[in-house]
Amino acid sequence: MLVGLTGNFGTGKSTVLGVFRALGVVTVSADEIVHRLLRSDEIRDALVGVAGDILAQDGEIDKRKMAGVVFSDAEVRARVEGIIHPHVLSEIKALHERGGGAIVVAEIPLLFEGGFERDVDVTITVTSTRQAINERLVRKGYSRQEAERRLSAQMSDSDKVQMSSYVIDNSSTLEALQGQVEVILERLTT
Repeated sequence: MLVGLTGNFGTGKSTVLGVFRALGVVTVSADEIVHRLLRSDEIRDALVGVAGDILAQDGEIDKRKMAGVVFSDAEVRARVEGIIHPHVLSEIKALHERGGGAIVVAEIPLLFEGGFERDVDVTITVTSTRQAINERLVRKGYSRQEAERRLSAQMSDSDKVQMSSYVIDNSSTLEALQGQVEVILERLTT
């Protein structure tokens, strides 16, 4: 079973993914795949062709520069996603196939925005309060303006919740979060 885990920027998707992993579930992060892809000469050259000056002095993609371009221009964002998303989906599907029927939870931030919900068996959306999201993002070094720009580029929480098989509220304690994950995992395995 392939499970798509999503949620908006700062909701704690990676924390939820870590809880699934700690419970023995095979997990994969689309963001980790993207970071690896960005080191590929082919992908880097294609992205520069679409997004322009996004390289750091060492010739690698400067993720902050790229985010600045991508989150300020919807057309560029769509073209960048068109380059990256097929590779990400291919790697996730390959991992799932190698899993031999085991549950695989794939953290895919743009699950619904990219139409990837068609490629998974179950969807889970992580939500949180705006206050908790802002606190997490500030701790990670994001300005409120940058956080708002990224959040405005994503589908609303309420839309994602309506489209989801399960919802996890990550605005409380880690123990509460783990309890929600355990309940979902039990439902998925019975």
